[in-house]
Amino acid sequence: MLSRVLVAVDGSPYSLRAALLAANILNREIPATLTLMYVAKAAGNLDWFHFQGPLSDLDQVAAEERSALEQAFQKGQEVMKDARSVCSDLLKDKPIQVETVVHFGDPAEQIIDFTEKRQYDLVILGCRGVGPLRGVIIGSVSQKVLHNTRSPVLIVK
Repeated sequence: MLSRVLVAVDGSPYSLRAALLAANILNREIPATLTLMYVAKAAGNLDWFHFQGPLSDLDQVAAEERSALEQAFQKGQEVMKDARSVCSDLLKDKPIQVETVVHFGDPAEQIIDFTEKRQYDLVILGCRGVGPLRGVIIGSVSQKVLHNTRSPVLIVK
């Protein structure tokens, strides 16, 4: 029986569909944990080469980096709000703990690392199917997670 499910969400309709599927899977009277995870990349386009050299202003780097991270965190909070909303009706009055987690970095690497540390029974991802080979291959994040984690992975279209 599944008791620990991780859903990676990015705000896309596919990831919200994945969250809804997880809520359906856990919609029962047995205690379980649903973790919604958003992985943010810095929102700004920081030009690191601009800040190198003897005339660079490292205080400016810190301020711009902090601003970019704050924007990314805000986006993550909005995505989490939407994902929680999708799940809330199904999980109302159920013994399901819903956790939200925001990480920064490469999405595939962060999901894999987090999954391995917390040992989930199932990882659910939405597949965006971007590009000309949409029907033939899955997204790069989905593919990396699928092939590099020990937990079972369910990819939702």
